Amino acid sequence: MKLKKYIWIILGLVALVLNWLFGIFPSFYEVFYFKGIFQIIRSIYDYTLGWIPFPMVYILFFVVVQIIYQFLKFKGFRSASGLAAKLWSIILPILSLVGAVIFFFYFLWGFNYQQTNLSKQLDLPKVKADTTELYNEAVFFLDKLQELREEISQDTLPLTFEKVPNDLEVQIRNNLENILSNWDIPTGGRVRVRELYPKGILLRISTAGVYIPFVFEGHIDAGLHPVQYPFTMAHEMSHGYGLADEGTCNFTGFVACMASDDPFIQYSASMSIWRYMANNIRRGSPRLYKKLMRDISPNVRTDLIAVMDEMDKYPDIMPKVRDVVYDTYLKSHGVAGGLSNYSKVVEMTMAWKKSGRDGDLIKKIYSNQ
Repeated sequence: MKLKKYIWIILGLVALVLNWLFGIFPSFYEVFYFKGIFQIIRSIYDYTLGWIPFPMVYILFFVVVQIIYQFLKFKGFRSASGLAAKLWSIILPILSLVGAVIFFFYFLWGFNYQQTNLSKQLDLPKVKADTTELYNEAVFFLDKLQELREEISQDTLPLTFEKVPNDLEVQIRNNLENILSNWDIPTGGRVRVRELYPKGILLRISTAGVYIPFVFEGHIDAGLHPVQYPFTMAHEMSHGYGLADEGTCNFTGFVACMASDDPFIQYSASMSIWRYMANNIRRGSPRLYKKLMRDISPNVRTDLIAVMDEMDKYPDIMPKVRDVVYDTYLKSHGVAGGLSNYSKVVEMTMAWKKSGRDGDLIKKIYSNQ
């Protein structure tokens, strides 16, 4: 009976120990968790609660409030005698709540931080592009943006949601599953990515989307500009299939979008990777950055401005605090570079192009280079 009082603390510690063991024995993680337990719970959720037509996170909010209330009622406080006993009656429920959160986080998804780096799995060559090479790559994608933009619409008005495919989620899922399967990565279930309201709820913490393990679903802020939807959706869906590394999810999201036959979806991915490249060039060579900015066509520039204007509607709440917390979280789970890991997509994409893998798709993307 006494053991029951400590069950969540024990389970939380078990999860931490398992996470440590998975880091030492990655093959154990692959077989036991990623290709076993995770695929089972992924499929069970997706083919039951995953069919609910609204984000489960709304239900989770009320469930969490109730759970916190149950844990933190401090039922034993009044009956406890002595200061030490009263303090322990407060500390124990808090530790139990923390233990429960740790246990469910890791068993539902968090162990995936121990996954072998995708670059290593795909045997991609190491690429360290200098500023000039990066500039040339950015110019190529700028030309590709112009080509795709003219295919979508030849006017200079900002693109609207009318251009977003009605079956966007299905297209992204099919492309992503095909890509991952070709790379021998299991894709059990059918990951959902939901729009999250009210608008700006994520953007105000500098986040376009988020994957919440406790509801097995990805989410994108409903306040995003339509051009951002496909790439952000592909990124969050990648998390749902068990990929934890942020740069990796940017890469898989890019490849999945570029595999599409829809120019709008390709445009979204091309703009996203171009913005990462432009940001890196700005830090490395202000001169080349200014030159790159001068070469933007009027219609592409219109969309870039529209994206920034949409983001400006939702200014950050305590951005420095958010950056410190999230950077620490990523680094504590082995994500090298923390927040800067997101831009790893640039090097991964260039390495993938040089690797010769997925030749037909690479040829499709880089046919004019």
